[in-house]
This record gives sequence, structure tokens and C-alpha cells, in this order.
Amino acid sequence: RLTAVGRGGVLNIPGTAIDVVDGRLGVVHPVDDAQVATIFTDKRTGLLSYQADWSDWLSDHRSSWAPAAPNLTGRLADWWEPLLTMAPTLRSAVGACALLRAGDEEIIIDFPAGQVRPFMGEAFRYRFEIARELVETVAAAHAVDWSNALFLSCRFRAWREGPFNEYLYNFFKSLSVERMRRAEAEAKRKLIPPSDTDEEIEIGDFVVERFCPHRQADLAVFGECEGAELTCTLHGWRFDLTTGRCLTATDRSLRVRQKAPAPSIE
Repeated sequence: RLTAVGRGGVLNIPGTAIDVVDGRLGVVHPVDDAQVATIFTDKRTGLLSYQADWSDWLSDHRSSWAPAAPNLTGRLADWWEPLLTMAPTLRSAVGACALLRAGDEEIIIDFPAGQVRPFMGEAFRYRFEIARELVETVAAAHAVDWSNALFLSCRFRAWREGPFNEYLYNFFKSLSVERMRRAEAEAKRKLIPPSDTDEEIEIGDFVVERFCPHRQADLAVFGECEGAELTCTLHGWRFDLTTGRCLTATDRSLRVRQKAPAPSIE
């Protein structure tokens, strides 16, 4: 395809060095060309060789997984129920129970009720089956993003009734107060568009537009004011409240005005 449009392509693998000298490319792979070709012409041999190279590391890694400990359900409830309380919009968007089957322990995450409890046969719309030691490992590490710490490994089975629900996975990516605050704000922004009367908010002595001009973060959630400077804590963008000028970038500004003084009472 590159040749068809008059372009040249260079295959590179981890460890390949590419030098450009006088407009020409010099390519040196970490293994000889025959071994590079094997990656594509004899995939099984290549994958078995790759597995053998990493077998010791894999054994060490598996030995680091946490063993089963008592009361996994209770430990997850203590961690997750305060976060569920913070996120009524996200919970409503999930709209059903999810069953987490971790080995022989079955746990219901009741999103409508905001509860985590032992499974008692109630209806659920989502199910995850994950080896107990993997759940224990991410729980012991207090991993705040299970999508990154667990799901990307593909070491689980999942089932759902109906279409994919992004809010369910947003929950598992937001297992800290800061992350859940962000996930709830995003759910509100998508599902409950602000009315005209919600377009401005009061922060300190100023009235400012509600959404950060960087990535539309809700400043009612992420805005922090110190004197005449506002910081959007989602990405750290700062604004001068006397002028609206962005102190982080030259091409952004915030609509702002001084709050009217309260009428005096004689």
C-alpha cells in the first residue's frame, strides 16, 4: 500500500535501529533477517520462542499474586460503597446489578441501591468471572483503575444482557474519590445537559462560565479558587479571575465577572 502511493516503508521491531544518512535509511534489527521473517512466516515458532524468553519472568510474576484472604466482599464494600454514594448519575446510567464471581466468592454490585453484598440469587445484567488471586492482587494494591490493572490482561470472562455499557467500565476505572468525582461529572455532562441558567457559577467573589475551555470540565466540581486565581484541578489549568486570561496557555480564556456586592441593610 505504501508503494502504491509512492512511499517507502521500513519494518521495525523492538530493538531495531534506524539511521538516516544523506537521505538514505540504514536499518539494523536486533536479530538476523531470517529470525525477523519467522515472526510473520512461522508465527507459532515465534510465539513459542517469545514465551520461552519470558517464562522465568512470568513464573515470578504469578508467584507475586495475592492469595485468598477472608471477607473479600466486605473489603470491597468498605472501599466501593462510599464511591457509589458519590455517583448517583453514573449508578443510574448502569441501571442494574453486576455479579463479580471471584473464584468461589460471588459478589453483587447493586448500582441502583449503591451496595456491595454477597450474591443471593438476585437478577443481574452484567457478570465478570475473574480468578480469585487476581482480584485479591488488585484489591491488595488498592488499584484505582481496574481496566488498566486487570481487564487489559484479558484474564477474565464477561457476560452482559443488552448493549455495552460504558458507565459500568467507567466505575471500574474510577475507584478513588478523585476519579469517581470526575466520572460522575462526566456522566452528568453527557446525560444531564446544563440549562441556560446553569452556564455560569459563582466561585469566590467571581461569576465564571461553568465549563473549563480546555476539556469542558465542570468547574463546579473541579474549580478551586485561591485569591484571584482559579485552577481547574482536572488538568491543572489556571486562570486570572480579574481578566479571565489563561495562565497555562495563550489561546484560551475564561468568561468572568466580579460578583455584585450584596445590598446593604440600613
